[in-house]
Amino acid sequence: MRVRIVSPAFAGLTRIARHRAINDALKPAFDKGLHALAIEAAAPGEATRW
Repeated sequence: MRVRIVSPAFAGLTRIARHRAINDALKPAFDKGLHALAIEAAAPGEATRW
């Protein structure tokens, strides 16, 4: 699965902190078998890669 999430909540957070927040939010999905996730997390106005 590949996700791009743009949120003001990511402003000022490191890339790792953003990924941890997303992984925490998706914990139920991981517990049910989600095992591959590509994450692109950005604050509004930041460039995205894909």
